[in-house]
Amino acid sequence: MDDNLQKLLHKLKEGSISEQEKAILDNWYLKEAQKKSAAQISIAELKEDLATMKTFKPVAGANDLRPSWKYWYAAAAVLLVALFTLVYYIRFDRINEQDKIVMGGNKAKLVLANGEVVDLTSVSENDSLVMNGVTIYKSGEGIVSYQGKGNGTEVLSYDEISTPRGGEFKIVLVDGTKVYLNANSSLKFFNSLNSPEREVWLQGEAYFEVEHNKDKPFLVHTDEQNIRVLGTAFNVKTTVGHSQTTLIEGSVSLRNGAVKLQPGEQLTTENGVDKPVISVDTDAFLAWKEGYFLFNDEPLEDVMQKIADWYDVDVEFKNHVKKEKIWATVSKYRDINEVLKMIELTGTAHFKIEGRRIIVQK
Repeated sequence: MDDNLQKLLHKLKEGSISEQEKAILDNWYLKEAQKKSAAQISIAELKEDLATMKTFKPVAGANDLRPSWKYWYAAAAVLLVALFTLVYYIRFDRINEQDKIVMGGNKAKLVLANGEVVDLTSVSENDSLVMNGVTIYKSGEGIVSYQGKGNGTEVLSYDEISTPRGGEFKIVLVDGTKVYLNANSSLKFFNSLNSPEREVWLQGEAYFEVEHNKDKPFLVHTDEQNIRVLGTAFNVKTTVGHSQTTLIEGSVSLRNGAVKLQPGEQLTTENGVDKPVISVDTDAFLAWKEGYFLFNDEPLEDVMQKIADWYDVDVEFKNHVKKEKIWATVSKYRDINEVLKMIELTGTAHFKIEGRRIIVQK
């Protein structure tokens, strides 16, 4: 254990640890627990160890040792709880395999302008097909690309790609723009190079890397915002009555040029009203694209919505914990029990899984 962790454990003992520092300890505890072989751990022994530690008192007169005992009690108790939970969940999963909750993956469907539906998940990698005059190619990495439409004769038309809960997908539009679509999202987009403007309509969340074209602006329409782009990278998240644009690089304008964002800036609009432009840590808004959850002082209600969308589960809150703030980082490609355990270790809430429903309580 390095000196930094020792200092954090000392702060935990003194009660002066911050939420950010506690999250660092939580991550360390979980990693230590995962190094153990759960199959060889006796639950009865863990319960006995926890009971012993709970009632342990240092030998009278050994005052110089008491801080050290308290210090290691704090670390070991949390570690044992993590181990106990890990063992329980592993054994519980074996019994209830039929209710197994699995992480999301590469899933989407494509609805062509003529109404034809294509399950992109079923398209073989390194294969292509011609649909409604458009050549669609799926790479070995599972990325779908539109190719070769725009000879000046086609009628303007739009296709739509959508992901279910528990799905995400990457698509390259006919102009070369890359779009990463998050779970439970949809994008209606141009399928030809003939349009005077490259227009798309988004519901949900997507990250854009727009191909530069000074003659044809790229327009993203949401319920609350219209974003004008020439060539840049940015993230857009939209729900009913709420849209949020976070600029990563380049520049974008909104409100017919009245609002311009610089890299690292964000504009949120709620029910037609713009909030002040703010500077943000863009990592928090790109985490989903990079394969992990990053909860940066986020309300538990928002945290659980992200988990519900990714693991395709329902969430029920039993107590008034929706507004409690969470600070944690964990891979999206972990078992849901491990993700929930990480949140539990922050002391904010406890979780119970019933079928495909997560019960959240204090």
